Amino acid sequence: MINRRSMAVWIVLTSLGCSISLAGKYNQKLDIGDAAPKWEKLAGVDGEAYSFDDFSSAKILVVVFTSNTCPYAHDYEKRLKQFQSAHGTSGEVKLVVLNPNAVRDDSLNAMKEYGKKQAFNFTYLKDEDGQVATSYGALRTPECFVIDANREIIYMGAFDDNSNADRVKVSYVDEVIAAALKGEAPEVRETPPVGCLIRQRRRR
Repeated sequence: MINRRSMAVWIVLTSLGCSISLAGKYNQKLDIGDAAPKWEKLAGVDGEAYSFDDFSSAKILVVVFTSNTCPYAHDYEKRLKQFQSAHGTSGEVKLVVLNPNAVRDDSLNAMKEYGKKQAFNFTYLKDEDGQVATSYGALRTPECFVIDANREIIYMGAFDDNSNADRVKVSYVDEVIAAALKGEAPEVRETPPVGCLIRQRRRR
């Protein structure tokens, strides 16, 4: 419950034209329309390092947090590869996949082996300390964020409406991208992420 003092502060700020950033319905860190958090060089399975701004040429940036070890993430690996195949050559849409899990089987070396075994065709980066996932408010794998040309969040949540590919009725990320490329607002902007909890390194 908001006390009288907090309410008074809110009234004063809004009367002065100050914006108050609130978290989304399912995300406790970001809201739709917020600037996408940037990151500096993260190691990729291809031996290169990538920063957020390295993808500035893409009109739409899709950031997905995933892992080698989550069964839900496994359900989406084929779909992510298909997504990359569909959009990878256009230059308008860029898929970047980050692994924030702090367990041995999600180490960078394990990612390199797993990515090669699964024939990943997308950019796969290690969020070594999990700080990028934290800055995005990501809690599960897989969890998706769609970012527009202004580098603002226009969608966050699940990739689609069913972890079973044969039962998918709504492909949220695809619909958001289609709308954004037409200069239109997507019908669905946020959904609850479904998957395994991200296993962050314990901090003392």
